[in-house]
Amino acid sequence: LNFQNHFQGLTDRLGNKMATLVSLNFGHYFLKEGVYTMIGAETAQGLPNTQVYYSFIRGAGKQYGVPWFGNASVWNRWGWKNYSGNTKYNGGDTEGTSLSLLKRLIYSHIMYDCVAVGFESGFLDNNDELSPVGKIQQSASQWVEKYGNPGNLYSPVAVMVDFFSGWSFPRHLYTRNIYRVWGNLPYEQGDYLTDGILDMFYPGYQDASYFHDETGFIAPTPYGDIVDCVLSDCPLWLLKQYPVLVIGDKLRNNIEIKDKLESYVESGGHLVITAGSLET
Repeated sequence: LNFQNHFQGLTDRLGNKMATLVSLNFGHYFLKEGVYTMIGAETAQGLPNTQVYYSFIRGAGKQYGVPWFGNASVWNRWGWKNYSGNTKYNGGDTEGTSLSLLKRLIYSHIMYDCVAVGFESGFLDNNDELSPVGKIQQSASQWVEKYGNPGNLYSPVAVMVDFFSGWSFPRHLYTRNIYRVWGNLPYEQGDYLTDGILDMFYPGYQDASYFHDETGFIAPTPYGDIVDCVLSDCPLWLLKQYPVLVIGDKLRNNIEIKDKLESYVESGGHLVITAGSLET
């Protein structure tokens, strides 16, 4: 309640026209407030796997009609990349996020149909000329000018988790605890199912930010980036856009969800569900 009151006061003071840069996967709850015009995420740094990150962002954006944007950080857990000679906070041209990962992230965000993409800093060197970071962003801009919008990302699979589950990544920057929902409650059976399903699509996604070799930020998925993550309050019209719906959690059983899933199947959708997912 205190959290809700804090953000309600904040949005009121700012005219109820907000853009959110999420640091975990709770974007659905932000957009449900009806005051956000854009949603995006900071990637790299000490943050989660970008594929799972944006699967939640796309699912939220599609449900609430809000476009999304992409941002990649020059920071990691051990320092930050710059070409201006700034060594404060362990900065330098060999520190922070690698150029390879920065480039892969910005092009991933373009392919995710982001309305804007970019880096947070590091564009210029100490001569005020484009640094290698700046040249990556420049070349990405030139690529878009040459080839145009790549179109909507093809994501034929929706993974549904319960609206009240509060599921989040097994480990992340904002807590020393592991396997927690809503920040401090331990995983339950359905939460481990969610983790297992996402790990099947994006193997090793849990490792993002914990290793110097940057493993986990972009997982070697055998299927491609085909998943959007939705919550159980997702409307039927949106579910019908996905040929396959995977129930990735233990849903709170009610008539509304039952009718929605039955209608989805009757309309031709393929539903993947376990025996325990609709227990009362």
